[in-house]
Amino acid sequence: TPSSNAVNTSFTSEEFPPALCPSGHLARAIRCTGDFCDNIQMDCEQDLSSVNSTDVTWTDWVEADGRSSTTCLSGYWVDGVECRGGNCDDVRFRCARAGTFRHTSCFWTDWYSEESGWYSAPEGSWLAGVRCEGRHCDNKRYYVCSSDRLTSCADRCNEDYDSANACHCDIGCTLAGDCCVDYPTFCGP
Repeated sequence: TPSSNAVNTSFTSEEFPPALCPSGHLARAIRCTGDFCDNIQMDCEQDLSSVNSTDVTWTDWVEADGRSSTTCLSGYWVDGVECRGGNCDDVRFRCARAGTFRHTSCFWTDWYSEESGWYSAPEGSWLAGVRCEGRHCDNKRYYVCSSDRLTSCADRCNEDYDSANACHCDIGCTLAGDCCVDYPTFCGP
């Protein structure tokens, strides 16, 4: 069951445009309805800070008679879904970057279909991929990952301040005393 602070997307299918989470939200729950899991809807939450809804990428298509699984790149989580082919036979996810969060403790769920109702990821975890089987790709497993903030300044120098970060790599961290331990190595004195 979706959480009370979530926003549901509209349903999508092959005849409709992709279903997208609102800006700054990621998918924590998903369900499908109709014959062969033809309609897909997501439940989106804003619990993970630093979601950049303009830094997005699409996964490869998962096809009923082709590729059977696909996942978002590490640091990206599902914020949209698109279908093509009769009965939403092929599906792909849009993935949004979430600051310096990286995937950790990932797993594949059990199989879900239109008879199953909502799949909701555990607290602190979000959808990050999909696998399917069946003539219409109507049985789906979801790749779910929790997030882990980096505690290094590698590739983070002068990033915008984010209070959710464990440590910081902007020029102000030297004054605030909250720089990551390796700040001098990567970002200067």
